[in-house]
Amino acid sequence: MRDGGAARRDAARSRRAILDAAERLFAAHDFESVTMERIGRAAGLSRGAPGYFFGSKEALHRAVLERMVERTEQLVDHVTRRSAALPRGDLQAALEMVVDELLDFLFERPAYLVLVERQVLRQEGVMHGSRIHLSLLRAVQSAIGDGRAAGLSAAEVNQLLLSVLSLCWFPLAHSPLIRDLGEEPDREFVESRKRHVTALLRGALAAAPPRR
Repeated sequence: MRDGGAARRDAARSRRAILDAAERLFAAHDFESVTMERIGRAAGLSRGAPGYFFGSKEALHRAVLERMVERTEQLVDHVTRRSAALPRGDLQAALEMVVDELLDFLFERPAYLVLVERQVLRQEGVMHGSRIHLSLLRAVQSAIGDGRAAGLSAAEVNQLLLSVLSLCWFPLAHSPLIRDLGEEPDREFVESRKRHVTALLRGALAAAPPRR
């Protein structure tokens, strides 16, 4: 007979497998066409397992989105820790770090990109995308700070936050554009994108007129 700890570990693994399978399927297909039975099969579990753990497809979908929020908050914490180790006021180093972290985070989560965009377009669901977007902005802001050390105004910092997020998010969220250019949205592309975005941001900062 298994002990309670083993049973809890099995339940946690099953729950994680269901969430992983549901995330993939909800991203690849519309919500209506994904059944709980299909999710159970994709998770390598019984057809009734998703209902046992989550109750309904709507509750499972919400759990998938909530887990995405949690992962974004983990990114914020990670970037904040890395920012603390950078030289104070070194905005270029901060930008290079956050671009590196953000592009890696997004590249490793293609289903995440699809589901967030879908929530925003539908303007429905657990967060309308806003909670995740706010967390991503917080991750960037924790790296670059308030911009005073670099002589940036609050409005300029806001523009910089939006630029970093847009330059990292848009190509990976619209990967057909990358293929239309004869490239693949692979690791090589991501590393090239990191260099390009960092160079663009450095050039923009260098070209900015000094504040009076």
